[in-house]
Amino acid sequence: DDTGKNAATLAEMTELSIDMLDKSENGFFLMVEGSKVDYACHGGNLIDSTSEYIAFDEAFKVALDYAKGRTDTMIVVVPDHNTGLKVTPLKEKAGSTDARPTMLTVVEKIQSGSSTIVSDCSKLEWSASKPTHPHTEMNVPVFMYLPDGVSGIDKLSANKISESDTSKYVIANTEIAPYLASLISERTLSYATKELYAPVSKMNGVGSYKDGKFTFSDGTICKANSDVAKLQGKDNFDMGGEICLYQNDIFYAPKKLLDKIGIEYEIPVDGNLEGEGTKENPYIIATATDFTIFTNKLKDGTTYEDKYIKQNADIDMTQITGYLGIIVVGLAIFFIRRRIYTGWFTPFYYRMEKFCSDYKVYQRYPDCDTVDAFISYGNENPYEFARQFAATHLTVEERKQKRRTMVIIVGISILIMVAIILAITLIVSVQTAMDNRKNEARTVKVLEELQLAIDGEVEPLGDQSEYYNFADMVNRAKESFPGETVYYKLVTTDEYVSLIITTEKKKNVYFDRYMPVDGNVGDEDVVYKLEISMVSDAMQPDDILHNYTGILK
Repeated sequence: DDTGKNAATLAEMTELSIDMLDKSENGFFLMVEGSKVDYACHGGNLIDSTSEYIAFDEAFKVALDYAKGRTDTMIVVVPDHNTGLKVTPLKEKAGSTDARPTMLTVVEKIQSGSSTIVSDCSKLEWSASKPTHPHTEMNVPVFMYLPDGVSGIDKLSANKISESDTSKYVIANTEIAPYLASLISERTLSYATKELYAPVSKMNGVGSYKDGKFTFSDGTICKANSDVAKLQGKDNFDMGGEICLYQNDIFYAPKKLLDKIGIEYEIPVDGNLEGEGTKENPYIIATATDFTIFTNKLKDGTTYEDKYIKQNADIDMTQITGYLGIIVVGLAIFFIRRRIYTGWFTPFYYRMEKFCSDYKVYQRYPDCDTVDAFISYGNENPYEFARQFAATHLTVEERKQKRRTMVIIVGISILIMVAIILAITLIVSVQTAMDNRKNEARTVKVLEELQLAIDGEVEPLGDQSEYYNFADMVNRAKESFPGETVYYKLVTTDEYVSLIITTEKKKNVYFDRYMPVDGNVGDEDVVYKLEISMVSDAMQPDDILHNYTGILK
């Protein structure tokens, strides 16, 4: 407790955090840091460093008590670097004139409270130069508590230090986070980034970054490492623990913030798929972004022959516009399901088929396809194979038959693709028509409610309420342009009602968005909360005057 106040201990904070997070049905990830160890070691102060280790050890016990007996909880203790102090205690020697105390002696003094003298620690052995004791390249230990059935160190690409001591391994610290992520889900940390965040500093016309904060074009401000944004620089928007990040010269904002301020995020189409395409580490398609990358690479001529591809999550296809990608993927799956398809209708493959038939290769290797049977026969009979295959050719009639077969198959494939396109188009058209009917019905209900308010048949909630009904919305619109005729455009969705207003003087366009507090948009007696209120730069007065819904006088 540096401040002299009755601050909570690290163990108490850990216990409270676990109690709160344990209520989640989706599990949780908690990081606890004994942060004073670092700067204490930089100053060569073992008292502060050891005191923090003791506090961390007490916090670790809290976590361990929670994890014991559970089958779904693991604990990892990992420092990120060494900061100068040699971790091997000095051995006291009889008759030694070495005045330096052992580390164990100093720790015991600190634990008992009998030593608060920095000089007791200054004589300890350090591996780096004073006075700052910088970070060193010494290895640091990693400790894990794992429930039964969870593989720990074997899942990491660890290297044994020696065959005689199999308990010691060297692990790159960058492998720890992906390992922990793999225990939680098949999706990697990079997928979580794609799903939750948008690189706003790389998006044209969205805003600009400066001095640790990003300012959107509508005035919304969010700071790095914060989960609260200022909408139009005024109202706070809590992002529920999803913080903004600035990493590798890119500013990332949670997608929920972009949804809040009405910015559409287009899926990037560049990049590479995760994985190596092998059976052990296949290419992963888990998001609409991955799907787009995959189809674009196919269009660019990339071949996935002999490669393994795995889809490990449902993909929201509504994020992808057009059907070209679907067609390309359909054809790709057809042709790369097995490696022979890439050369199916070539003269060389026809010769392989004829060779395997004439020399009864299929009978000798019944479990192999044409290519594998051809290769197996050649490996076992190298001399006869070369002579026999050189003499194998298709007759004119056989070549014509192959061409006819190819034309028929290609024609059928085209017809299937056309049928798929027509079916998709029909489904989309029906869905669009249903959505339009739904939107029209909702808009009619809202207009009826709004007209009652305009006619004075609905009493406003008034200033004493933080919510709005349609009478309050009408009054707010009129007060924006007192004494003038107000033209309004109404926009409704399942989630909100928007009034966009201006006047014939064409000074400004005001935009108010209201969300229902309880109930659905257009339902009778539903009250609304003002979500967004701003002067719109994107719309001009003429846009409203030429296409307005009604007039408020």
